[in-house]
Amino acid sequence: MESNCKNIISELQAIEIAESVIDGIVVEMGLNKDIYDLELLTYHGKTRIELDALTGNVINKNTID
Repeated sequence: MESNCKNIISELQAIEIAESVIDGIVVEMGLNKDIYDLELLTYHGKTRIELDALTGNVINKNTID
């Protein structure tokens, strides 16, 4: 799912950022425009995190019921 756009962070960078912010393992991810949407499996369940694909900054994170 690598993008042709040179201005965004790579999928690997997005995974590394998400796993450093949330103690878990990425099990699903997608890229929609300039936002990476990642789902992580943690000891407490699943957590969703959105990253700005240009900067790598966390936009939103929440626990999935």
